[in-house]
Amino acid sequence: MENLQTENILNLRDDIVISEAELRHIVTSEMIRVGLMPSLTGFRYFKEMVLISLQQKYGDLKTMALYAAVAESFGVRSDALERSVRTLVTSSFYTSNGFAILSKFFGFSSIELPSVGQTLTLLNEYILFNLFEQSIDNSDKRIFTRANR
Repeated sequence: MENLQTENILNLRDDIVISEAELRHIVTSEMIRVGLMPSLTGFRYFKEMVLISLQQKYGDLKTMALYAAVAESFGVRSDALERSVRTLVTSSFYTSNGFAILSKFFGFSSIELPSVGQTLTLLNEYILFNLFEQSIDNSDKRIFTRANR
């Protein structure tokens, strides 16, 4: 697959590039790592929401707009997609010890059940931080960039 092009997310570094396939792999891995259950239908929808949100400016994010965009791409109703994603977040939260990895990462002693938007933001920050840390540790030139919309 082609590399995503344009400006760097959060201006991490000028020499960091990640292909779309690699980004998809990273997002899937990190979602599973934090406790989101891939066996639930909402997982694939939420993954697309994460991918879209990572490629856009944070100020431009609206959860309802993401629901609509992802629902259209999967050919499902927006309300059904929203319900699936909420089920994913709720079920995963209670079966994965309250997203313990995210709580520890952000320095919370514990967190209450987050909304979908809050989960999306926490996961985006977690992924971006890990990408930034990896880019500092690696001498390879890699670029993580935002796609044109």
